[in-house]
Amino acid sequence: MTATYTDLLPKHEGPQMTLLWSPGIIPGCGVVEIRGKRDATTYAVVELPTDWNGRAFRLEKVAGEGTDATEEVYSVFCSNDRRQHRCECRGFSRWHHCKHIDAVTTIIANGWL
Repeated sequence: MTATYTDLLPKHEGPQMTLLWSPGIIPGCGVVEIRGKRDATTYAVVELPTDWNGRAFRLEKVAGEGTDATEEVYSVFCSNDRRQHRCECRGFSRWHHCKHIDAVTTIIANGWL
């Protein structure tokens, strides 16, 4: 049985969000569920190779519509300097932060990935 880890995402405007992380059998992958007040969405997470100064990930929805039902996959980049994070979602394009980056950086900071 795989362990599941839980943590709160950093608080921004809006309700507090929670993540549940289940590491995969293969290093660099797993499943994350992001729970908010309005929804819960589960993503398969895979770390991708990158030449940039940081770590790159693919998050693909496997359950729940999330806050954007039109998108299924997000590419997320977490920079080592913490100032150049990027995500393809609408939240990032609007506010320059998002739950996807918050989830991945929390998982990394906790040493789960």
